[in-house]
Amino acid sequence: MPVWTAFIDGSELPTAKRIRSARLHLNDESFGRKLLSSMPDVEILEIGVPGNSSHCIVDGSNVGHRLQSLDLRCGSIALGSLLDVLSGAPLLRSLNVCRVAEPPGVVGHYRFGVVTHPLLSSFLVSSSTTADNIALFNHITFPALQSLDVTAAADGEAHVWPLPCNNAFIRRSGCRLNQLIIRDYVIDDRITEILSSQQDLVDLQLNRPGDDTRHVGTPGRTSPSRRLRYQHSVSPLVVAFLSRETEDGLARPLPSLKRLRIAVRTLLFFTAATYMVRSRSGTFARQSGVAILEEVDLLVIRQGNCEVCVTEAEQRDMFRSFTKAGMRVSIAHQSSV
Repeated sequence: MPVWTAFIDGSELPTAKRIRSARLHLNDESFGRKLLSSMPDVEILEIGVPGNSSHCIVDGSNVGHRLQSLDLRCGSIALGSLLDVLSGAPLLRSLNVCRVAEPPGVVGHYRFGVVTHPLLSSFLVSSSTTADNIALFNHITFPALQSLDVTAAADGEAHVWPLPCNNAFIRRSGCRLNQLIIRDYVIDDRITEILSSQQDLVDLQLNRPGDDTRHVGTPGRTSPSRRLRYQHSVSPLVVAFLSRETEDGLARPLPSLKRLRIAVRTLLFFTAATYMVRSRSGTFARQSGVAILEEVDLLVIRQGNCEVCVTEAEQRDMFRSFTKAGMRVSIAHQSSV
């Protein structure tokens, strides 16, 4: 499908009734008010605003009913506008937003309502504060959701995920995820409730932003890196949950899991993670009736001269063990601040 790309900086929006796919860059954020109504037939739409704009004003009440994919690359979108988009686009399947929030002085008319979208399967939020998280997930239900990708806001706060509203959203939606990606959050033990309900989950990524670390692609070889914004490993309870067996010694959580990216901190975490990964490889996986783990990406967070932290020798031993089992393995390490 041809993509129409435009830089809109005039006082008038173009009339584009036959456009199916568009990538738009708005030099004036207010143009978003009438943008969706000017493109009634668009199916795939990406909207960007200048980097210094703090808010993207989009009137979602006039969204085209053909819209299937919406990518809002802007500072934030009002919660009410987003819920209008969900209500007005019944075919929407993919939604990416930077931040969902109410602008100062605006009271959302959906503040006490919940919008259910029956077809949305992919949802990404790339910058979410605790307040945003609560407001957003209290107002949406996505029964067809398959991919959930949420990143904490880079505001210096230690945001927690999941909150009770996130667990309630998953229960209310009854969705069957195949991908769950949570970045830069303090991972609360409540996540085990969510994971317990996800029998189809294939890809799990918890606080493993690989682009910001240095990878050990082969033992002893590293490359320079930037510091992570936050350095939160998962808790021992989460690692233990992933390693858990039922009383019959066979069934395990997440029986479909094939890709795992996770951050661990101390040797205890690392040892538990090693056991968990090994239990999902080759013969062990077949005996347990779970999928064989194909890809493992571990971030080992170091704390100065910590005596219980994982050594590079231990990392190399694990690397050799898992690659011998046929897994694609990446181990990285990062010193904590």
